Amino acid sequence: MWGLLNDLSFLTILTLLSVSVPGIAQLIQSTLLNFIYLDILKTDQWFIPWMFQGDAKSAEVERRILEESLSEEQDEDKGLNDYLDANGFASTRLIKNLQSTFLYLLALIGLSIIAPPIVYVIKRIRKQTPKSCSEILLPNFIVGLYIRFFIQQFSPLIFSAVINMYDMKVQSESGQSLGTVLTPVILAGLTVGVIASYISILKNRDQLESRTFNQRYNNLVQGLKTQEGTWAPYWTVMILVRWVLTALVLIGLRNYGGIQICLMLLISLLVQAGSLGIRPMNDSWENTMIIANEGFVSMYLYVMMALSSGIDGRSEVETKYYNYRDMCGLALVGVVFLSIFLNFTKLIMVFVDLIRIKIKRTRLRAIKMRKTDYLMSSQFLLNPTTLTNTLTNTNNTMPKKNQEEVQVANDVVVTDLIEEQIKISRPPYYVRRKPLSKSEV
Repeated sequence: MWGLLNDLSFLTILTLLSVSVPGIAQLIQSTLLNFIYLDILKTDQWFIPWMFQGDAKSAEVERRILEESLSEEQDEDKGLNDYLDANGFASTRLIKNLQSTFLYLLALIGLSIIAPPIVYVIKRIRKQTPKSCSEILLPNFIVGLYIRFFIQQFSPLIFSAVINMYDMKVQSESGQSLGTVLTPVILAGLTVGVIASYISILKNRDQLESRTFNQRYNNLVQGLKTQEGTWAPYWTVMILVRWVLTALVLIGLRNYGGIQICLMLLISLLVQAGSLGIRPMNDSWENTMIIANEGFVSMYLYVMMALSSGIDGRSEVETKYYNYRDMCGLALVGVVFLSIFLNFTKLIMVFVDLIRIKIKRTRLRAIKMRKTDYLMSSQFLLNPTTLTNTLTNTNNTMPKKNQEEVQVANDVVVTDLIEEQIKISRPPYYVRRKPLSKSEV
C-alpha cells in the first residue's frame, strides 16, 4: 500500500504546475493528492478553525474599527498563487497546509513520549537487561514509525514549510506564531533526516541483510537490492532529494510555468535513466513499474506543454481553444487513470502472491508436522552436511525474490530430503505388501 502511494505521488503533485488545467482534470488530481497525503481527518472542518480562532476574533475587532480590515486579512491568508490555492495549499500558514499531517506528527511525538516507560516496564517484567539507553528511549518500532512517517509525509512537510517561509509572522493568539516557530525546525529536521538516512546505510553497508539492521531501519531499504550494486541501497535517499528539488521548482518558480515543466521533465528523465542503470528493486516487476510510472510523468508533462503553448496566463474566456483544451484535459485524465489502473493491478498481484505463499507455507508446515511423529519415533537424523549443501545450492541457483519465497523454497528442499530419507530408512513393517493370490496360498 505504501508503495502504491509513493508511485502515484510524483504524478499527482504535477497538478501544482502553474499551467491552467481544465476543470475535470483539476478536480480528479486534487482528490488524488488528498488521498496520497492521507488527509482523511478533515481537519479543515474542526481542527484548523480551533487553532486559528484567535484570527477570527482579531478580524472581528478590526472590522469594527476599519471596514477594510477583513478584506485585507482574507487577501493575506491566500495561497502563493491560484494553482497552489486550488490544490490543497490554499494558505501560506504551515498548520493550515499540513492539515492531517500535523496531527499525525503530534501523535507520533506523543507515542515517543509514552513508549519508553512502557518498554522499560515490559523488560523488567521479562527480566531482560537492555543493551543500551537507546533501546529504551528509542525502541525499534518507534524508529520504524519515524522512518515510515518521514518517507511518506516528506512532501507535504517540505512543501508546507517552504510556502510558510514567504509569510513568517509572530502574532498573539494565532496558529501563525506556532507555524513560524515550527517552519525552521521542520526544515532542519528534514535536512538532518536525509543526511542521517544516508549515513545509516553507509555505515552499515555490509550489514544491510542482518537482523539487527532490519529490525530498526528496514523501511529505508525495504524491497531494495542490498547486496548487489553500489547505488541501489541509496534509492530511497535519492527519492527524498528529488522531493526537495521538486518543492524548490514548484514553489520557487511558481510564476514561470514553462520553466517548471522543462525542469520537471529533466528531473523525470534523469530518474528514468537512473532506474534503468541501477535497477534498484529486488523484484523485476517493481523495476518495471518505476520506469512505467516515470513514463507516465513524462507523458503528463508533454500534455502540459501542449496546454501551456501560446495560452499560458490567459483566462478560458479569452481563448478560442476550447476543444483543444478539452482534448488535452481528457489526455491528462487518461494518463492519470491508466497509471492508477496499472498500480492497483500490481498491488492486487502482490496480495495474491502473498496469499499463495501463505497457503504453501501452511501446507508445508502440516506435512512437516506429520513427518515429525515418525522422525521422533525412529530417532531419525537428517545428515546435516547434505542439508547444508542442498540449501546452499538452492539459494545460489534460484532467482533473487522476496524473503518469504526463499523461505518457502528452503522448506520444500527440507521436506523433499526428509521424504527421501524416510523412504530409505523406513523399517520393513512400514512397507505395505500386496495381498497373496489364491495360487500363491
